Amino acid sequence: MASYQSANFNLRAQSVAGRKTWTYEDTGPVTDIVAAGFVTDGANKGCDSGDLVEYLDSSRRLWYHLYVDNVTDTGDTQVTLDGQVLVGDTS
Repeated sequence: MASYQSANFNLRAQSVAGRKTWTYEDTGPVTDIVAAGFVTDGANKGCDSGDLVEYLDSSRRLWYHLYVDNVTDTGDTQVTLDGQVLVGDTS
């Protein structure tokens, strides 16, 4: 099971006006990453609904594109990811 690591969730690109692209790397399966509120500090880092997240499952060597589905201010400003589009298999 994946456990969120804030240091692994980073801004990769930001357009002048539009969506941002983030990267996240972990060893857990993508199903853990898309659990509601997995990214516990996403809004504090500047995540917005619709942003792209590139996720690398480093233990399985799989690369996914996800999107920010929901940003919730629960005191933790949690972010929920969705999409699960597999874009690369490096195994």
